[in-house]
Amino acid sequence: MALRVDYVLHETVANLRRNFSLTVASLLTVAVSLALVGAALLLRQGVDNATTRWQGGIEFIVFLQPDVTQEQAEAVGRELEENPDVSSVNFVDKDQAYEEFKVLFRNSPELVDSVTPDILPASYRVVPSNTDPNVIEAIGRQFEAKAGVMSVVFAKDTVESVMKVTRLLQIGILGAAVVLLVAAGLLILNTIRTAMFARRREIEVMKLVGATNWFIRV
Repeated sequence: MALRVDYVLHETVANLRRNFSLTVASLLTVAVSLALVGAALLLRQGVDNATTRWQGGIEFIVFLQPDVTQEQAEAVGRELEENPDVSSVNFVDKDQAYEEFKVLFRNSPELVDSVTPDILPASYRVVPSNTDPNVIEAIGRQFEAKAGVMSVVFAKDTVESVMKVTRLLQIGILGAAVVLLVAAGLLILNTIRTAMFARRREIEVMKLVGATNWFIRV
């Protein structure tokens, strides 16, 4: 049994040496294919991170100017709370925005280190009581020109954009992974056929002396 193991190991190493370039190409192709599949799965996590701020029924966010005054911020918040079509309003200050930023970009520590709370805008996150998209958009548009408001971002637009880009990327990545896996299979098949062709005379001799198919495969 020990001799058979030694023989198997010897033949394996010899075959790898004979077809070194094809073997390396096959391994690299399989590795890249698996990496692409992993990247497609990571995209899903990225989508979850990108949509975190929209959880809880939030339909639009009113971002305030970085240099907004307290009076301007309070006026915007008061007007939102008094709107009959608004169910709830949550104020997110700069420190809270920074904590959320660190969670969203936890895989990019260099980016997190380059950002400080004072450059992030405070915001009001709004949950309307009316779910009509036209009403929601009308409410948000009212605040775009308010003093101290930088921009109004709607959940529908953001989520649709993220999902569209992600869907295209996933299709492209998975398509490339499938092509590479097929290429890897062809490379492996070609490696086996090349090895068999290179040893065809040796195989014929083995058969003549009574070697079994299992022994020849080994």
